[in-house]
Amino acid sequence: MTAFIAKLLLPPGGFLFVGLAALLLWRHGVGRALLGLMLLALWALSAPLPSWPLIRALQWQPPLTAETAEAAGAQAIVVLGGGRKLYTADYGDTVNHWTLIRLRYAARVHRWTNLPVVPVGGAPNGEGLPEGLLMRDILLDELQVPVLAHESESRNTYENGLFAARLLQPQGIRRIILVTQAIHMPRAVRVFEHAGFEVVPAPTDYTAPSIGLYAFTPNAEAFFESYLALHELFGRWWYQLRYGI
Repeated sequence: MTAFIAKLLLPPGGFLFVGLAALLLWRHGVGRALLGLMLLALWALSAPLPSWPLIRALQWQPPLTAETAEAAGAQAIVVLGGGRKLYTADYGDTVNHWTLIRLRYAARVHRWTNLPVVPVGGAPNGEGLPEGLLMRDILLDELQVPVLAHESESRNTYENGLFAARLLQPQGIRRIILVTQAIHMPRAVRVFEHAGFEVVPAPTDYTAPSIGLYAFTPNAEAFFESYLALHELFGRWWYQLRYGI
């Protein structure tokens, strides 16, 4: 239900609702004002430079360094799943590109620290192979990274932290290096600290500002980055409301 509400409120669903309201109120000045605000917001969210302050405010800083990772005293690297692709023609059930980015960075952190990796993520819709299992196989078979354990039941970030704690804390593992996207890291850190971990953030997949010729030209990539930022804002609000974190 939460995911459904998010899809309705976030772009492009939110823009459709505003556009419909503008049409219904067109005979009044409110309708024209709504349409103008919607077009302005659409441009601001889809042009690289105007959308950059929103993204910058949400990305975790600073990035992890090899020196910080080596000195962290962590016991394992936990990498969060970012999504799957089911029934593909070439791989069958596999992970999507966000998860691959996280796995690649987890492999890099492993080579800095020699720590084993723990992938976490389930099958949110109950269909296909769970993400933790798919991630484990990629780490072992393709990246040659040792896997301490994997978690395959969680459906969201909150359950990532809860189920990882059930898996790792009985083994005495409480200090972890946590790998996820930079824009997702603030929410993930709060969740894992709430679950009882000491967290060393290892953010990846940073977005950089555009200062080139097309900095003010709308494009689909910038719009999608803005969507991810708004999704994180919605997620943070929901986690504060539902879980108090």
